[in-house]
Amino acid sequence: MASRAGPTTSALFLLCCVGSWLTSHTLPALGPAERGKIFKELRSLSKMLLENVKEEKGVPMSQSYTLPCLIPDAQPPNHINISAIRTYLQTIRQLRDNVTLGEIIEHLDKLRFQDASKTNISVPAGTLENKRFILTILTQFSECMELASKPSNSEAQRAG
Repeated sequence: MASRAGPTTSALFLLCCVGSWLTSHTLPALGPAERGKIFKELRSLSKMLLENVKEEKGVPMSQSYTLPCLIPDAQPPNHINISAIRTYLQTIRQLRDNVTLGEIIEHLDKLRFQDASKTNISVPAGTLENKRFILTILTQFSECMELASKPSNSEAQRAG
C-alpha cells in the first residue's frame, strides 16, 4: 500500500527544519564573566580604533552627532544600547572599512538581542563632515566602552 504525503507530513517536516534552524541561530545567554571579557576586549579595540582615527590631524569633533550609548530606564548589565552602537559602527565601516571595526561588530553581535530595534542614521555629506562624524562617534564609542567595562554597583556588591 502506498503512503500519501499530505499537508500534515509537509507541516511536520517544515516544523522540524525551522525548529533546528532556530535552535542553531539563537544566541546563548552570556554570563557576567563572558560579558565582562567581551566588554574588556571592546574597550581595548575601541581605544586602538580611536588612536588610528586621531592620527589625522586637523579634524575637529562635532556636537551634531550623538551615539546613543545607554538605553533609558534599563538596569546594568543590559543598559548599553548594543543595537544602536552596532548600527553606527556598520555605517562607519561603509565609509571607512577597517579590520578592527569588523572585530568590534563581531563582538557586538555576541551581545546583541535578537529582537533589537533598528536605528536610522543619516550619513553626512562631504569628506570633512564624514571624518568629523567618524571621529565623534568613535570617541563616544570609546567612552561608552569605558563605562560598560566598569562593574556595576550590584556586581561589585556580589563580588565584595
